[in-house]
Amino acid sequence: MSPWLSENHKVNIIVDNALELSDTTLTKVDIDKLGRSASISDRGILELFDNDLRSDVIKNFHQTFIRAERAKPNDVFTDGLSEGNGTMEYVDSAYSIGKWSVARFGRLISELREPLLNYQPHNDLLYNIESLHFALDAEEAAAFGQPGGYSNDDDASSFGQKNTNEEADRQTWLRFAVAVEGRAENAFPEIDNDDMAYEDDSQDVQNARADLENIRAAAVVHFRKLIAQDFSLLTGSRLHDALYLLPKFKYGNIILEMVMPNICAKVSDIILEDEVIPKLAILNIIQTCVQPKKSADFLESLILTAASLITKNTVNSMLEFSAHTQKSDCARIIIDSLSDKITSEGIVTAFIPAAMRGVDHFLALLELFCMDRAMQANLNQELGLVHDDPEVEEPRSFMEFVAPSCYIFIFLAAAAGRAPASTVIELIEFYGDPCQEFIPKSITPNHHKIFQSQTFNSVCSLNLSSIAWALVEKGWIPKDVNHELEEAVRLGHQNIVHLLLESLLKPDDHISSATCIPLVYRKSKALNLLPTVATRFPREAAWFLEQLSCIPIPACIPCGANAEPEVRAKPVYGVKLGTLSLFDAVFFKRQIGAAGGGSLHIWPRLVMDGLLKQAGSGRDDLEMESIVCAAPESMLTGDAVHWPLFGKRWTPTTSPFIRLLAEDNAQITLQPVMRALMEFHWARGNFWLRFTMQFAVWAVYVPSLGFVCIQVVAQQNSDPGQYEKSNSVDALSYIVGVLSLFFIFQECRELHDHPAKYMRSSSNIIDAGIHFTILYVVIAGLHENQYIEPILMSLVMIFCALRIISHLRVLPSVGPLVRLWVTASVNILPILIPYGVMALGFTIAFYIIEYEASRDANAIPAHFSSIGVSLQSVLTMAMTDY
Repeated sequence: MSPWLSENHKVNIIVDNALELSDTTLTKVDIDKLGRSASISDRGILELFDNDLRSDVIKNFHQTFIRAERAKPNDVFTDGLSEGNGTMEYVDSAYSIGKWSVARFGRLISELREPLLNYQPHNDLLYNIESLHFALDAEEAAAFGQPGGYSNDDDASSFGQKNTNEEADRQTWLRFAVAVEGRAENAFPEIDNDDMAYEDDSQDVQNARADLENIRAAAVVHFRKLIAQDFSLLTGSRLHDALYLLPKFKYGNIILEMVMPNICAKVSDIILEDEVIPKLAILNIIQTCVQPKKSADFLESLILTAASLITKNTVNSMLEFSAHTQKSDCARIIIDSLSDKITSEGIVTAFIPAAMRGVDHFLALLELFCMDRAMQANLNQELGLVHDDPEVEEPRSFMEFVAPSCYIFIFLAAAAGRAPASTVIELIEFYGDPCQEFIPKSITPNHHKIFQSQTFNSVCSLNLSSIAWALVEKGWIPKDVNHELEEAVRLGHQNIVHLLLESLLKPDDHISSATCIPLVYRKSKALNLLPTVATRFPREAAWFLEQLSCIPIPACIPCGANAEPEVRAKPVYGVKLGTLSLFDAVFFKRQIGAAGGGSLHIWPRLVMDGLLKQAGSGRDDLEMESIVCAAPESMLTGDAVHWPLFGKRWTPTTSPFIRLLAEDNAQITLQPVMRALMEFHWARGNFWLRFTMQFAVWAVYVPSLGFVCIQVVAQQNSDPGQYEKSNSVDALSYIVGVLSLFFIFQECRELHDHPAKYMRSSSNIIDAGIHFTILYVVIAGLHENQYIEPILMSLVMIFCALRIISHLRVLPSVGPLVRLWVTASVNILPILIPYGVMALGFTIAFYIIEYEASRDANAIPAHFSSIGVSLQSVLTMAMTDY
């Protein structure tokens, strides 16, 4: 029993004697007296054919879809999907329906097909059926040309040639000519079955051929008669079980047409409708003993002989399980011959396995049927026609049940099966036309957006890149892809990361229908994760920035030939940069008319403060033909953002632009859009003022520190009582101490925000060490009169000087020199390693020699009094005149 079913779905059998219930002597009066459920000897398995059960399960999903309104859309779009909110019921419900459908089919296989198709009759019925099959095979091979036996012809469709089935002929000879007519077993005519024409055969060969043809025809008549007699002798459950064997035989349809009239006369219509016909029809659908074409032939024979006994439950069950077995020929016959008995729940349950398995040709049959019903519904509404056929489901009600179920199909095809991307695209198109107009009003656009978000999230988490791109192409993506992008980076799904970044470059129809403006300008929040992408997948971030550098404003393409394709194909160097505010894109200037089509006209709002001059151009007039590019607002820092009319952010966070620069990756930093943004920030973001203030602080800090260190050295080398500190020294020490505490506070903030990244950076460790050392020098050396090693203060001054140089690298005149110096230092490092080894060796050597010589002279040499002084002397000798 499915967990979706409540207790009131269970049917209690009134009478326990199954043989009595299936007995053909049970009259209609007895059935009415016992109740209709008493006519069923196997109610448990036949519950799978119940339309009410299908309807309840699908309606449960529809109700779940509506109940999920309690989840706020902002929670889904900003915070992602969590197990705690109600929207996860969409995914759980769709998955459950898929499992429910598969479990139903598995139960049919284990409880219906295996027991019934393995049944062994007590009489010679099985032998007679097999004998009839041999005779029919022999006739078919002789009449239509069947390859095999002793024929070398490989064309099975060649009619009239002398092809026969040797095995079938021999079995027919043994089972009829020998066993019935009394001929000798070794009298089987041996015919050389070559490709000669019949008229060229000898008289003996022609007589043998004629004899074989007569044997085949007589055998068919004989065994048909025996089979009819066998069925006439069977009653009750034995008759039913014998009938259930027919679908597994190649010519079961011929036997069915032969015995079905007699069975209909012997068995009650109620038993046939409720048990025999449903089981027989479903066994034909789910058996795998013969080719699908033979299953279709058997189904046609069943409809021909017992169409009036096939109920809606049976029709919908056949359609559902045809989808599981992918027998589209059977489905086509059901739709063509029994369309008036197909209900909405039957169509939905057939869609589910077809969508999960990606059976596009089967889906096409179901979609065409639904489109026909949708056309009927619209036609009835336009003409004011009233549906008056109680046996056929009203077309509008049919579509109003199927339409919301499309969400099940799309989710199962996308994230719960093995369907290809083409199936997802086909189902989304089917949702758009004709289902969308029949979606009930209780399913709001908010439901649709949440379902899109959950479906796309599930596909991305499963790393199904082709299906994810199909959803992107069809617009079935969430409001923003922040959550999906963050999860893809965390899980290491590089193909999904690339796909999500590429989706931001697709044209945005909501902004302008006449130009190819990417989605990234409206969905720019996803760029906040670009630094995270750069950390895990730097090449993907560099590729995205390169593509972002290729997007010009269409009205600003240079004059001349069509330059847009080549501009879009490669980064644009030497451009004017315009920045686009999300506020401007949404709230300013609607362009209404035939040309604009009601789209948002945003380009007049561009701010053009930042200019990147024409590369290699010495003429000012060429500046007018520069390509103007736009950068998303979220790439800007707080000082450079265009604030809305109603206030601004009071706690701006670090922009993606700054964090991308912090990655210190040349492939990212040197992208044209990044270079242009640097220019823009310098002008619009007042970076020159920020640089001036920061440089001024260091310009005060370092000289003050130098003066304090000089005073510490003077104090250490003066006699007690001879050195007196001035007030200016104390003031400078306080300045150095306060600034050092401020810098330490900044380092603590960085450590708190990104502890792992902070500890991996050697520059952060050096900066923290410098500031703590300076505090130690000021407090211990100047105020506590403790001895401080001069080399420690010397190293601190050197590092502070390097820090000032690093600040100067943003200046165009100084920056190239700093980069050249850093490059040279890195490249010269291999030379300095052996140089340092040799210097250390000479230091120890000179110290040992001079120390021994000083004992004889009773005087310590000034240049080699200690290891430190010795190293200093050796380095001085190596670098200068000594």
